[in-house]
Amino acid sequence: MRVFRGITQKGSGKTEGEIKVSNSTIRFKPLKPLHYGAVYKIIVTTGIRSIYGDILDLPYERRYNTSPYPTKKDPDILVYSESHGPESYVQIAKGVLKIGVSSFVPLTHLDVNGQRVKLKDKSIVQLEIPFRFTRKKLKVDYLVTALTNEGKARKRFTIHYGYKPIPKPPPFQMVSILKYSTIDNLYSSSSDVENIGAAKMILTLVPMYKVHVDPDSFVNLQAVFLRDKVDNSDYAEKEVSYTGLALDWMLLKTVLGTWKFRFGYNDISTGNANVLAGEENAQSEKFGLTGFDLMIGKDLHYILEVGASIKKEESPSSEDDDTSGMVQGLMTAFQFNLLGAKNKLKLTAKLADTVGQYKVNTNSVIEVRQDYTFGNWFPSWSYSVSDTQYKNEDTRLTVDGIAVQNTLGTLLVKLDYKLFSSLKIGLEYKNKKQASNFQSYNYEATHISALFTHLF
Repeated sequence: MRVFRGITQKGSGKTEGEIKVSNSTIRFKPLKPLHYGAVYKIIVTTGIRSIYGDILDLPYERRYNTSPYPTKKDPDILVYSESHGPESYVQIAKGVLKIGVSSFVPLTHLDVNGQRVKLKDKSIVQLEIPFRFTRKKLKVDYLVTALTNEGKARKRFTIHYGYKPIPKPPPFQMVSILKYSTIDNLYSSSSDVENIGAAKMILTLVPMYKVHVDPDSFVNLQAVFLRDKVDNSDYAEKEVSYTGLALDWMLLKTVLGTWKFRFGYNDISTGNANVLAGEENAQSEKFGLTGFDLMIGKDLHYILEVGASIKKEESPSSEDDDTSGMVQGLMTAFQFNLLGAKNKLKLTAKLADTVGQYKVNTNSVIEVRQDYTFGNWFPSWSYSVSDTQYKNEDTRLTVDGIAVQNTLGTLLVKLDYKLFSSLKIGLEYKNKKQASNFQSYNYEATHISALFTHLF
């Protein structure tokens, strides 16, 4: 009577083998070599009987540990795949994993997921392993282990069914920018007035916190803190303290692409003796906007935003301390991907109309911008033209019944270099040139800056 249930390895079922009985000794010989680093269990049941008729009172069990894989590595063993990488994503339900193993010295052992492979050629081995996914099994793993007398080599191949997920950034991030700028016309003075130059140190902090409402929408809370300092205290009134807070609600999959709602508050003060809040409140703004970003084809975005804000700013021409204005705006843009998604061309048009007690104007902006990526280098440039036409109702900017009209052209050229994944250094050139129907409003100013950008 055969009473052995066989030798089993955890998770692999029974191990087939031959049983030999010699006098008082019973031997079990596996038909296939046992696995390295495995635990096997042998069970002898109470059905076994000696020649004298004796039986076991209880079943006998014993566990055996096979020798572990050697710890020494053999760098001359090469394990590779011509069909898949170490981690692959496929969109077919079945396929074949092609594995190659080569070595300068003869291979003594090769297994895949512990299943030993018979070696016909001990220097080069080619394997084809078919795989199939099911609804309950959307990932397959294959661990290849090769041994020589010099050591071992191991490599894992993981194949997923579906598309590779986009890594999600942590919910909290903060961008910090430290910029040193030289400005040749600090007060934006006209050419018939002596221009005053100065240098500024500018620190900008942008903390952000994102919360996913569901897979297709998220809420993002963002703040901006900008403080600058002029190198000469005589020009402290040109220091700026900007604080902004915005709440975004993004709907990712709508008929019109990504839909955005934004609400926020901005505050601008001048003079930074008080670094936290500034000294003189210059302007505050409450705003709201909505818009969408629609993907048209593979390489074209169409963006449209409409919004409104209420601005309060100091009114030097009035006895009132503040003057309020309602700003209504429209922005539309086309963004093209050039030679891949990392190189972009964006054409933007903006129109804003301001109506208030003292400030009435219409502002239109046209901008073209290009961003490139060459390895760790990120050059970009932009040029914008802003046309502001004040109305006769704006008594502060009306001379002899003629309202001021200004056209401002801005050229920006920038070059960034990524030192590390979270740190960039850069150089920036900005030239602003304004033409007006009044000579006193004509000016030109150039900013040259060096900056460090860090992402926490």
